[in-house]
Amino acid sequence: MTGFHEIVRKIKGKENTGEQLVLFQQGVKKDAGRLSECDLALQLVAFYESLLQEEADYLLLGELRDAVSSYLQGVLKLQDAVLLRQKNSRLMQTVSRTIDSYQLAEYLLNRAEHRFIGEKSLPEDYADLSFTEEIMSFISMKKDEARGLALADILAELPVRMTKERFYETVSNRLGIYRSSDTEALEGILSQIYPAAGLTDEEEAGRYAPLSEVREILEFFSSCSLSDIEEADFFRLQDRLGAISRRLNLDSDLCHAAALVLNDLETLLLSGGGDTEAPEYRNAKSIQEKTASLLLKLPERDEALLEEVLSECENLEGHLEDALEAFRESSSFIGEVLDRCSEEIASAGLEDAYGALQMIRALRSDSIFAEEPGSVRPPEDVTDAVFEEECGKLLASFAKVFGASKKSYSRAVMARVLSILPPVFKSAEELENYIFAALSSCRRAEEKLACIELVRSIMEQ
Repeated sequence: MTGFHEIVRKIKGKENTGEQLVLFQQGVKKDAGRLSECDLALQLVAFYESLLQEEADYLLLGELRDAVSSYLQGVLKLQDAVLLRQKNSRLMQTVSRTIDSYQLAEYLLNRAEHRFIGEKSLPEDYADLSFTEEIMSFISMKKDEARGLALADILAELPVRMTKERFYETVSNRLGIYRSSDTEALEGILSQIYPAAGLTDEEEAGRYAPLSEVREILEFFSSCSLSDIEEADFFRLQDRLGAISRRLNLDSDLCHAAALVLNDLETLLLSGGGDTEAPEYRNAKSIQEKTASLLLKLPERDEALLEEVLSECENLEGHLEDALEAFRESSSFIGEVLDRCSEEIASAGLEDAYGALQMIRALRSDSIFAEEPGSVRPPEDVTDAVFEEECGKLLASFAKVFGASKKSYSRAVMARVLSILPPVFKSAEELENYIFAALSSCRRAEEKLACIELVRSIMEQ
């Protein structure tokens, strides 16, 4: 790193800046290539092992497998790698929205459970006030950040009994904090609320079977009160939701594993490839090629080849740590160089080269959702007009759902939405009154039993 530090020193001192800027970006790219060559090998193996799980079915497997083969043959185009990474990101977002909608179905099923399983009536010594005090004591013992998370989890399980007008008012008030935010924050919270309320896109459901199944289950709950569900229907729904949950967990894991592979591929194309002189280069290439072969053989397994690959991985892990340390150090100067030398970079015709550096830094960050430099919109403040429009659309969507659904479904939607919106309590007394009112307003024993059971499980974690 001594030579690299000398380059940085000269850039800061404006010594032969054009030449030093060329050397700087070449050095960072070399470190990025070396790191990503090692990482791609290990991430490919992790991705392959994820595919060995029972029922694993990654929707983009064919495309990812082709991309890896093309890379190893030296013919993968950057544009194709970018498009596939973006496609995987969209799939991850679909899985996330499906999980949000699934939780509404799960909430409803839990509220019907005690009609068929377990206790049918509340314990003789149960009292809403005592349970409220127990919850408040638990929350008060938590530290600030943990307290907020625990409170959100508990509030999500409480029964909701309020008029539609009160609900609309509560949603508007809680959303009000986004009046002073930027549009990205408002869009972010709305993107969580809509699927949590079961409001998902039919076209998207047509492309992703688990979302279509969740929508079908929610339609059933919407048209059938919890008190009218037949025992056979309950257990059928329980089995279906269990299968969907397993599929969603698998898909989430596979998308994440694929994202890491795709980030490495794109980094390698942007950096010009791995460092062929690095001592671990041949080891990394061997693992990549053998794992690509394993991927092509699926669904058949080759245990002997996998064992060989895993043995080679052990030799690579130490080199990965060295490569990671080198990249972290060299890339740590990117922001400073961009700030100091934007004009020199432009005059030397290095905008594309430094744009690639910014993208490499994003791909190698902790976030798996890397954005192209310049593609991120600058933050815009939420105007009153924008807020009123978005809030109006949201409340109109709720009104449509409530008008066509059973009361038990509408209450579940209210509970899920309120669990996402940041709670606004001015004092501990106000929070305590809210919890007590939520518990005491619920008259259905099976629903309250489910609430008590779920809240206790949170407090016992």
